[in-house]
Amino acid sequence: MQCLDYLYSIPRGRRSGNQESLIKILEKLNNPQNTFEYIHVAGTNGKGSVCAYLENCLIDCNQRVGLFTSPHLIKINERIRLNGVDITDDDFERIFYKVEKLIKEYLPEGFDHPTFFEFIYIIAMVYFSEKNVRFVIVEAGMGGLKDTTNIIERPLLSIITAISLDHTEILGNSLKLIAKEKAGIIKQGCPVIYYNNHEVIQTVIDKKIRELKCIGYDLKDSDIENINICGKKIDFSFNSRYHNRYNVSLKTNALYQVVNSSLAILAMEIILAAIKDLRQKDDILKRRLLQSIQNTRWSGRMEELRERLYIDGAHNKAAVTAFTHSIESSFKEVDLYLIFAVGNEKDYRSMIGELCRLANLKGVVITETGVSGSADLKELREIFEKNWNGLIYSTYNIREALLKGRQWTRDRGILCCIGSLYLAGSIKQILGGTVNDQF
Repeated sequence: MQCLDYLYSIPRGRRSGNQESLIKILEKLNNPQNTFEYIHVAGTNGKGSVCAYLENCLIDCNQRVGLFTSPHLIKINERIRLNGVDITDDDFERIFYKVEKLIKEYLPEGFDHPTFFEFIYIIAMVYFSEKNVRFVIVEAGMGGLKDTTNIIERPLLSIITAISLDHTEILGNSLKLIAKEKAGIIKQGCPVIYYNNHEVIQTVIDKKIRELKCIGYDLKDSDIENINICGKKIDFSFNSRYHNRYNVSLKTNALYQVVNSSLAILAMEIILAAIKDLRQKDDILKRRLLQSIQNTRWSGRMEELRERLYIDGAHNKAAVTAFTHSIESSFKEVDLYLIFAVGNEKDYRSMIGELCRLANLKGVVITETGVSGSADLKELREIFEKNWNGLIYSTYNIREALLKGRQWTRDRGILCCIGSLYLAGSIKQILGGTVNDQF
């Protein structure tokens, strides 16, 4: 698409957050974001997965569902979906030029030009409004309070997933500060659910809930029981706040999806209770939700691309820790090899420290993420060498990294690509074309 040259040329130095200009632009477009039920999802890790579970559940309830997420793995269209299908090139370009024309017309009035993320968000809102979508699930970009996506006054539901330290240079260097930023999506009188896995998080979010007189629901680890992992399947029990007990099956090795799927089930109970024409008997609701959850797939999260070849977009310490728990649960007795790449703004020392604790780690290929801003390969290698004694190979070429990793696991072990969603996307792109047998 020709419009991509323009979009990728937009400077990304300014953080999304000048909502005044964004609001004025949306007003000129007749406020498309107010034409549907808005489900807002923020958090550090798990946002995309929760969005995907919700999307599939609502589609299975015969609803028209829009989904806005970021980043994309291969193609920008992935960020905007209608009932599980990416926006077409024609629709993307048509709406882009409509928005671009309006922006150029009003820039002389003092509007700030939208950032890259804001521009795509505007396109998504216009698209969903045009398509008469009933529910739109919106993943916050970064933070919450000042995020582009937080311009809606009354969402149907706000969801806050797992919170941990990430983007500390922008959001703050403590769990309390980051939790305050994420809690910024909570709106007056609107229901909110959140993952309650830390006392600091509970204190911050519960205070916000009381201030805004919201109905709040928290998901605790104690609500989840009887976790059983067998092969590429996870079974567990979830006790919801509606006194329902769910016996859930997930087709994945990703242990962290137990929490994300439970958040989605709790969210669906609240949504279905709020929307009169969607209310169903408990037994029908349970069967439908459990089937939808089981059938959900979300790209880049312990996704098996080839036999014994996985990609996982873990890009901060908490996500890497969750990844290691999945490895220890499903592949403890299997030799593990990694392809590792990470952005230079990440706390990659702690990420590498977590990975080096894996007893079955045998080899690491260090490479670049596939976009600008990758961490220095020499420095990454030095950190691995200080923490661990095993096979290490470095290359700036991701294709070469994949070749080396596949050579190491030709007859044994598994290969996991980790550290960056951009790396995950690059690996998918390499394997999505004409695939050589050597892969």
